[in-house]
Amino acid sequence: YKKAGTVATVDEAGEAATLDAAVEIGEAANVYMDAYGYVVYVTDVNTTLEYLYMEASSYDSVDGARAKVVFADGSTDTITISKVNDAPVKTKPTAEMVYSYTVSGSKYALTEVEKKNVTTIKEGNASLGNDVYADANTVFVVKDTSSSWKVYTGVANVPSLKELTALVACDKNGYADVVFVTAS
Repeated sequence: YKKAGTVATVDEAGEAATLDAAVEIGEAANVYMDAYGYVVYVTDVNTTLEYLYMEASSYDSVDGARAKVVFADGSTDTITISKVNDAPVKTKPTAEMVYSYTVSGSKYALTEVEKKNVTTIKEGNASLGNDVYADANTVFVVKDTSSSWKVYTGVANVPSLKELTALVACDKNGYADVVFVTAS
């Protein structure tokens, strides 16, 4: 089956697009049809927003974009990236960044998270500096001296860390959802 790319559509921004631009083969999608079976609207499948830290990345014309990442549960993997900021990947993605992600099949669509840095974490102290706050639900993913990752949930459970490098994904109120501590 060859996907239809000539169907004219309008995206959320009101720009003209094609069905071909809205859906990639192998990606999950919600397809809405009229009473005659014609596609009238296509959206991404709703998924839960998750975060990852990209340690390293690469790109080549055969394998596309790949990255070594750490997830908020402390697990690591090498992933294949289909999109960054809703655009198909044509170059090496920016590493040492926090991204939110969705997964369709085995491919990850990434969205850059606003970069917030903190340099000190004090056990039990909600303020992380730089107008960033932690609470009982904040997940701290900390790289230890053996380069493995340890996870702490809640500001009361994370140890005090000084002179660190950490990137934070915050909610709209400035509270940290996840903090990736890459050096301490």
